Amino acid sequence: MDGKKVTFVSFEELTDLVMMSPECTFLGSGVSGSVYLFTVLGEKLCVKKSHEKNYMRIFGHEMNLLHEVDGAGGAPLVRYMAYDYPAMVMEYRGHTDFNEFFHTCKSSSKRILALIKLAESLQEVHDKGFVHMDLKADNVLVQHVEEDSNFHVNIIDFGLARKAGEDHRGFNSQSEHYAPETRIKGKVSPTMDVYSFGDLISFVSDYLKNKKQSKKLNVLAREMMDPEAGKRPTLTVVQERLHEIMNITTKCKRLKKRIVEAVAAVQKIFAPRQC
Repeated sequence: MDGKKVTFVSFEELTDLVMMSPECTFLGSGVSGSVYLFTVLGEKLCVKKSHEKNYMRIFGHEMNLLHEVDGAGGAPLVRYMAYDYPAMVMEYRGHTDFNEFFHTCKSSSKRILALIKLAESLQEVHDKGFVHMDLKADNVLVQHVEEDSNFHVNIIDFGLARKAGEDHRGFNSQSEHYAPETRIKGKVSPTMDVYSFGDLISFVSDYLKNKKQSKKLNVLAREMMDPEAGKRPTLTVVQERLHEIMNITTKCKRLKKRIVEAVAAVQKIFAPRQC
Protein backbone atom coordinates (compact mmCIF):
# COMPACT_ATOMS: atom_id res chain seq x y z
CA MET A 1 0.00 0.00 0.00
CA ASP A 2 1.09 3.58 -0.71
CA GLY A 3 1.67 5.16 2.70
CA LYS A 4 0.87 8.63 1.33
CA LYS A 5 -2.45 7.68 -0.20
CA VAL A 6 -5.59 7.56 1.94
CA THR A 7 -8.29 5.16 0.77
CA PHE A 8 -11.83 6.27 1.57
CA VAL A 9 -14.26 3.48 2.44
CA SER A 10 -17.59 3.09 4.20
CA PHE A 11 -17.58 2.48 7.94
CA GLU A 12 -18.94 -1.01 7.22
CA GLU A 13 -16.01 -1.77 4.89
CA LEU A 14 -13.56 -0.40 7.46
CA THR A 15 -15.13 -2.62 10.12
CA ASP A 16 -14.83 -5.65 7.82
CA LEU A 17 -11.11 -4.89 7.44
CA VAL A 18 -10.65 -4.85 11.20
CA MET A 19 -12.64 -8.07 11.57
CA MET A 20 -10.12 -9.84 9.33
CA SER A 21 -7.68 -9.69 12.23
CA PRO A 22 -7.43 -12.79 14.46
CA GLU A 23 -7.65 -10.46 17.47
CA CYS A 24 -8.30 -6.81 18.23
CA THR A 25 -6.63 -5.21 21.27
CA PHE A 26 -7.83 -2.07 23.03
CA LEU A 27 -4.96 0.45 23.32
CA GLY A 28 -6.62 3.45 24.92
CA SER A 29 -9.20 6.20 24.61
CA GLY A 30 -9.39 9.97 24.70
CA VAL A 31 -11.86 12.78 24.27
CA SER A 32 -12.45 12.11 20.56
CA GLY A 33 -12.50 8.30 20.53
CA SER A 34 -10.90 4.93 21.23
CA VAL A 35 -7.93 3.21 19.57
CA TYR A 36 -7.54 -0.52 18.88
CA LEU A 37 -4.65 -2.60 17.55
CA PHE A 38 -5.29 -5.23 14.89
CA THR A 39 -3.27 -7.21 12.33
CA VAL A 40 -3.91 -7.67 8.60
CA LEU A 41 -1.61 -9.81 6.44
CA GLY A 42 1.06 -9.71 9.13
CA GLU A 43 1.04 -5.90 9.44
CA LYS A 44 0.07 -4.20 12.69
CA LEU A 45 -2.39 -1.34 12.24
CA CYS A 46 -4.49 0.86 14.52
CA VAL A 47 -8.11 1.86 14.13
CA LYS A 48 -9.30 5.06 15.78
CA LYS A 49 -13.07 5.25 16.19
CA SER A 50 -15.06 8.15 17.57
CA HIS A 51 -17.67 7.84 20.30
CA GLU A 52 -20.01 10.15 18.40
CA LYS A 53 -20.81 10.78 14.75
CA ASN A 54 -20.53 14.58 15.09
CA TYR A 55 -16.72 14.26 15.28
CA MET A 56 -16.46 13.92 11.48
CA ARG A 57 -14.96 17.40 11.08
CA ILE A 58 -12.36 16.80 13.82
CA PHE A 59 -11.33 13.45 12.31
CA GLY A 60 -11.15 15.04 8.86
CA HIS A 61 -8.88 17.79 10.21
CA GLU A 62 -6.55 15.26 11.83
CA MET A 63 -6.42 13.10 8.69
CA ASN A 64 -5.52 16.08 6.48
CA LEU A 65 -2.90 17.27 8.94
CA LEU A 66 -1.31 13.82 9.28
CA HIS A 67 -1.14 13.66 5.50
CA GLU A 68 0.78 16.97 5.41
CA VAL A 69 3.04 16.06 8.33
CA ASP A 70 3.89 12.92 6.32
CA GLY A 71 5.37 10.82 9.13
CA ALA A 72 7.53 13.57 10.66
CA GLY A 73 8.19 13.03 14.36
CA GLY A 74 6.94 9.47 14.05
CA ALA A 75 3.41 10.64 13.30
CA PRO A 76 1.34 7.71 11.98
CA LEU A 77 0.30 7.68 8.33
CA VAL A 78 -3.41 7.23 7.64
CA ARG A 79 -4.25 4.24 5.43
CA TYR A 80 -8.07 4.22 5.42
CA MET A 81 -10.71 6.81 6.32
CA ALA A 82 -14.44 6.18 6.65
CA TYR A 83 -16.52 8.72 4.75
CA ASP A 84 -19.76 8.10 6.67
CA TYR A 85 -18.51 7.86 10.28
CA PRO A 86 -15.52 9.32 12.19
CA ALA A 87 -13.08 6.41 12.02
CA MET A 88 -9.66 5.89 10.45
CA VAL A 89 -7.01 3.19 10.14
CA MET A 90 -3.42 4.28 10.80
CA GLU A 91 0.03 2.75 10.98
CA TYR A 92 1.03 1.27 14.33
CA ARG A 93 3.52 3.39 16.27
CA GLY A 94 3.83 1.38 19.48
CA HIS A 95 1.63 1.21 22.57
CA THR A 96 4.02 2.16 25.41
CA ASP A 97 3.40 5.82 26.25
CA PHE A 98 5.85 8.00 28.17
CA ASN A 99 4.03 7.39 31.47
CA GLU A 100 4.51 3.63 31.25
CA PHE A 101 8.02 3.92 29.81
CA PHE A 102 9.34 6.05 32.68
CA HIS A 103 7.60 3.86 35.27
CA THR A 104 9.25 0.68 33.95
CA CYS A 105 12.61 1.95 32.64
CA LYS A 106 15.41 1.53 35.21
CA SER A 107 18.16 3.35 33.32
CA SER A 108 18.57 7.10 33.88
CA SER A 109 20.61 7.38 30.68
CA LYS A 110 17.87 5.67 28.69
CA ARG A 111 15.26 8.01 30.18
CA ILE A 112 17.24 11.07 29.16
CA LEU A 113 17.93 9.53 25.75
CA ALA A 114 14.16 9.21 25.30
CA LEU A 115 13.83 12.95 25.98
CA ILE A 116 16.54 13.68 23.41
CA LYS A 117 14.72 11.52 20.85
CA LEU A 118 11.47 13.34 21.66
CA ALA A 119 13.19 16.70 21.07
CA GLU A 120 14.37 15.42 17.68
CA SER A 121 10.87 14.16 16.79
CA LEU A 122 9.27 17.45 17.83
CA GLN A 123 11.82 19.36 15.75
CA GLU A 124 10.80 17.29 12.71
CA VAL A 125 7.16 18.33 13.23
CA HIS A 126 8.17 21.99 13.57
CA ASP A 127 10.34 21.75 10.45
CA LYS A 128 7.19 20.72 8.57
CA GLY A 129 5.62 23.97 9.71
CA PHE A 130 3.28 22.55 12.34
CA VAL A 131 2.79 22.92 16.09
CA HIS A 132 1.37 19.92 17.96
CA MET A 133 -0.43 22.01 20.62
CA ASP A 134 -1.11 19.02 22.90
CA LEU A 135 2.27 17.50 23.78
CA LYS A 136 1.99 15.35 26.90
CA ALA A 137 3.07 11.91 28.13
CA ASP A 138 -0.10 10.24 26.78
CA ASN A 139 0.64 11.49 23.27
CA VAL A 140 4.22 10.21 23.08
CA LEU A 141 4.82 6.53 22.27
CA VAL A 142 8.01 4.51 22.60
CA GLN A 143 8.36 1.89 19.87
CA HIS A 144 11.02 -0.74 20.50
CA VAL A 145 13.01 -2.20 17.62
CA GLU A 146 12.87 -6.00 17.82
CA GLU A 147 16.31 -6.56 16.27
CA ASP A 148 18.19 -4.71 19.03
CA SER A 149 17.76 -2.58 22.14
CA ASN A 150 17.14 0.60 20.15
CA PHE A 151 13.82 2.44 20.24
CA HIS A 152 11.91 5.20 18.47
CA VAL A 153 9.97 8.01 20.12
CA ASN A 154 6.81 8.86 18.17
CA ILE A 155 4.38 11.74 18.59
CA ILE A 156 0.70 10.92 18.08
CA ASP A 157 -2.77 12.51 18.35
CA PHE A 158 -2.57 15.56 16.10
CA GLY A 159 -6.22 16.51 16.66
CA LEU A 160 -5.35 19.95 18.07
CA ALA A 161 -2.30 20.61 15.87
CA ARG A 162 -2.14 23.77 13.78
CA LYS A 163 0.17 25.41 11.26
CA ALA A 164 2.72 27.77 12.81
CA GLY A 165 1.62 31.38 12.38
CA GLU A 166 -2.09 30.59 12.16
CA ASP A 167 -4.59 32.50 14.29
CA HIS A 168 -6.13 30.55 17.15
CA ARG A 169 -9.06 31.37 19.40
CA GLY A 170 -7.55 30.10 22.62
CA PHE A 171 -8.19 26.93 24.62
CA ASN A 172 -10.77 26.86 27.37
CA SER A 173 -8.70 24.47 29.47
CA GLN A 174 -6.77 24.63 32.74
CA SER A 175 -4.51 21.67 31.92
CA GLU A 176 -1.02 22.45 33.19
CA HIS A 177 0.78 21.27 30.04
CA TYR A 178 -0.71 24.08 27.92
CA ALA A 179 1.35 27.26 27.56
CA PRO A 180 -0.33 30.38 29.06
CA GLU A 181 -0.67 32.03 25.64
CA THR A 182 -2.76 29.12 24.31
CA ARG A 183 -5.66 30.32 26.49
CA ILE A 184 -5.99 33.64 24.66
CA LYS A 185 -6.36 34.68 21.04
CA GLY A 186 -3.08 34.88 19.18
CA LYS A 187 -0.71 33.25 16.72
CA VAL A 188 0.26 29.58 16.87
CA SER A 189 3.97 29.26 17.70
CA PRO A 190 6.47 26.39 18.22
CA THR A 191 7.26 27.95 21.62
CA MET A 192 3.90 26.55 22.78
CA ASP A 193 5.24 23.03 22.27
CA VAL A 194 8.47 23.96 24.05
CA TYR A 195 6.41 24.92 27.12
CA SER A 196 4.52 21.60 27.04
CA PHE A 197 7.81 19.73 26.59
CA GLY A 198 9.15 21.53 29.67
CA ASP A 199 6.14 20.37 31.68
CA LEU A 200 6.86 16.80 30.57
CA ILE A 201 10.54 17.11 31.52
CA SER A 202 9.62 18.31 35.03
CA PHE A 203 7.60 15.11 35.42
CA VAL A 204 10.52 12.96 34.22
CA SER A 205 13.06 14.54 36.60
CA ASP A 206 11.38 12.83 39.57
CA TYR A 207 12.44 9.44 38.19
CA LEU A 208 16.18 10.17 38.11
CA LYS A 209 18.35 8.82 40.93
CA ASN A 210 21.25 11.15 40.16
CA LYS A 211 20.44 14.35 42.10
CA LYS A 212 22.67 16.49 39.90
CA GLN A 213 20.88 15.30 36.76
CA SER A 214 17.48 15.80 38.38
CA LYS A 215 18.37 19.33 39.47
CA LYS A 216 19.66 20.32 36.02
CA LEU A 217 16.55 18.85 34.37
CA ASN A 218 14.33 20.91 36.67
CA VAL A 219 16.29 24.06 35.81
CA LEU A 220 15.86 23.32 32.09
CA ALA A 221 12.15 22.62 32.57
CA ARG A 222 11.62 25.96 34.34
CA GLU A 223 13.36 27.81 31.49
CA MET A 224 11.19 26.01 28.93
CA MET A 225 8.07 26.93 30.92
CA ASP A 226 8.90 30.62 31.17
CA PRO A 227 5.63 32.64 31.08
CA GLU A 228 7.20 34.82 28.39
CA ALA A 229 7.33 32.75 25.19
CA GLY A 230 10.30 34.70 23.81
CA LYS A 231 12.50 33.70 26.74
CA ARG A 232 12.07 29.96 26.23
CA PRO A 233 15.05 28.06 24.74
CA THR A 234 14.87 26.68 21.22
CA LEU A 235 14.67 22.93 20.68
CA THR A 236 18.27 23.00 19.44
CA VAL A 237 19.38 24.43 22.78
CA VAL A 238 17.16 21.93 24.62
CA GLN A 239 18.86 19.03 22.82
CA GLU A 240 22.31 20.38 23.68
CA ARG A 241 21.38 20.73 27.34
CA LEU A 242 19.90 17.22 27.46
CA HIS A 243 23.09 15.77 25.99
CA GLU A 244 25.09 17.59 28.67
CA ILE A 245 22.82 16.20 31.39
CA MET A 246 23.11 12.66 30.03
CA ASN A 247 26.92 12.97 30.02
CA ILE A 248 26.83 13.48 33.79
CA THR A 249 26.02 9.77 34.16
CA THR A 250 28.89 8.82 31.85
CA LYS A 251 31.34 10.96 33.82
CA CYS A 252 30.14 9.46 37.12
CA LYS A 253 30.57 5.93 35.78
CA ARG A 254 34.10 6.73 34.57
CA LEU A 255 34.98 8.23 37.97
CA LYS A 256 33.61 5.20 39.82
CA LYS A 257 35.56 2.89 37.52
CA ARG A 258 38.80 4.81 38.18
CA ILE A 259 38.20 4.70 41.95
CA VAL A 260 37.59 0.94 41.84
CA GLU A 261 40.74 0.45 39.75
CA ALA A 262 42.77 2.66 42.12
CA VAL A 263 41.54 0.79 45.21
CA ALA A 264 42.34 -2.54 43.55
CA ALA A 265 45.86 -1.31 42.71
CA VAL A 266 46.47 -0.17 46.30
CA GLN A 267 45.18 -3.47 47.69
CA LYS A 268 47.49 -5.33 45.35
CA ILE A 269 50.51 -3.32 46.56
CA PHE A 270 49.81 -3.86 50.25
CA ALA A 271 48.52 -7.41 49.98
CA PRO A 272 50.66 -9.93 51.94
CA ARG A 273 53.11 -11.68 49.68
CA GLN A 274 53.12 -15.45 49.40
CA CYS A 275 56.47 -17.08 50.34
